[in-house]
Amino acid sequence: MRRRRAAGLPTRCLIIENVPNLLRFLGPEQLRLLKMPFKIHVVSGAFFGCANMRERIVLVAFEEEAHLQNFRPPDAWTAAPVPLGSILKPYTATTGRSLLIKPNSMVERADGTASHVVTPSWPLGARSPTSSYGDPRTPGTLVCLNPKFTGQRTPLTKKQLGELAFGDVRKLHPVELLASFSFKQTEFPVLSGALHDQYSAVCQTVCVNVFEVFTAQALDAMGITEPLRALRERRSHETTHRPGDGYDIVERTSKLGVPYLKFVFRNKQWEPLEEDELSEYERQRHAQIDENQRMRTTLGL
Repeated sequence: MRRRRAAGLPTRCLIIENVPNLLRFLGPEQLRLLKMPFKIHVVSGAFFGCANMRERIVLVAFEEEAHLQNFRPPDAWTAAPVPLGSILKPYTATTGRSLLIKPNSMVERADGTASHVVTPSWPLGARSPTSSYGDPRTPGTLVCLNPKFTGQRTPLTKKQLGELAFGDVRKLHPVELLASFSFKQTEFPVLSGALHDQYSAVCQTVCVNVFEVFTAQALDAMGITEPLRALRERRSHETTHRPGDGYDIVERTSKLGVPYLKFVFRNKQWEPLEEDELSEYERQRHAQIDENQRMRTTLGL
């Protein structure tokens, strides 16, 4: 932003996407540095035809206050998350051997009686890119291939996990994660390197539908109406997208005093995990961020 201003380049609108955890460290004083009026939204791709329920923050800022007043959060496309099975590919123990997980290791790590390993019939989308780490604590990140449990719409229990053999459970492949972020086959970025590197790259991507609909809504607020009109016209022909009447947009404030708008499903079963239910990987990441913040404070940075 400073470089654009120094170069005399206008910034009529700014859209930023990041992890909701940023709200734990982003205070009003940092946001004032934008020198643009803004609104922050917390939304999941599941509201806009994505088979992925990870939440993200979307900050929309305008050069003119009038444009911010004209901006309206986009209406959700669906009244329920897109199911996991809609993006799964036919990987097997042969074609997807590098994706396989040892069931006995998950029995030890499973929480309580439920393992959170699900079948392709899981009625919700993938939960988060922690799929790449095979964490059994997060529903929708590990898929059971055993035909005995075909059709089961709830996570497998620890007892059921004990019945599985190697080859019965796998992680989601990077291309499945891309599909869950609403990338079309023709839009897939080129994935290269080891599988771990591919996961790292994919986990940094945005849900295409989310960015598209917020961009169209922002342009409409500035009087550029064609993108939103075209998007609505296209959606009217996509029968898989139902009107989203099963959600609310709730006003909330972060612990540091930053107001934001959160998209919330009325059916609590569909809500993303709360912070105290995060996967072990996510908790470790949060702990690292907290430690880095304490170190910066100690050093006066």
